[in-house]
Amino acid sequence: MNLNLTLAELKAKEVLRACGLVTPIGIEMEEVILGRGAFYEEKPLVGKEGEMVSTNGKSFISVNSNSKPEQRRRFIAAHELGHYELHRNLEPIFSDTDASLLTWYQEGSHEQEANYFAAEFLMPSEVFVKKTLGRPFSPALIDELSYGFRTSVTSTILKYVSRGPHPIFVAYSQNNIIKWMKRTQGSNYWCTKLNLETPALSVAHEFFTEGINDSGDSRKQKISKSDWFETVSKSSVPCYEWCIPFRSINSCLSIVWED
Repeated sequence: MNLNLTLAELKAKEVLRACGLVTPIGIEMEEVILGRGAFYEEKPLVGKEGEMVSTNGKSFISVNSNSKPEQRRRFIAAHELGHYELHRNLEPIFSDTDASLLTWYQEGSHEQEANYFAAEFLMPSEVFVKKTLGRPFSPALIDELSYGFRTSVTSTILKYVSRGPHPIFVAYSQNNIIKWMKRTQGSNYWCTKLNLETPALSVAHEFFTEGINDSGDSRKQKISKSDWFETVSKSSVPCYEWCIPFRSINSCLSIVWED
């Protein structure tokens, strides 16, 4: 299976092998982090979700105990482990907020590398591919994967973008401006509105202008492809948008896909 892994993902696999693991599903991140030579604690943090501090040859990883649910704290811990494994000799302190944990777009950035490390460590690509092969994308599938891998919904979606079989398009917007976009390899559609307002008829725009109900069946909302994409085929296949809000930083993640 040729997965074209990034250097951060290869490092995650190296750490998994060193820990004697195929997947870390049944292992607590505290055990992994202590086994890798860093100290770990969960405690209330002000203005940040996680932190990795290296000083005098020792490294300390802290995760905000107020972050919910448990899957989110687990991803934050894996993200900080990524900083420890990849960056501790480059910078002494990494402090991560909601915003920095959503940095999946800046090629080569330390935050992006830590995210890819965490996603590969918690959701090894070979296992992820087997669990998704031949299955259409849906919020329910992401829920299932998130529960099974013990990962956050957001990280599971972004793992799906790189390894999932069903074409999807993902856009992250803040203050009603599109900041970054990703799509699976088989997606035929692309939006050209980077650094512009979200499309007027999109669910994302509705979130910024009116607020949305983001629970239950309302997560999958039927839209027209032209709501997001300027050039579309005449296909009659239904198209949907799932908008995940991050209200504390006035941002959202939009996932667009066809049946």
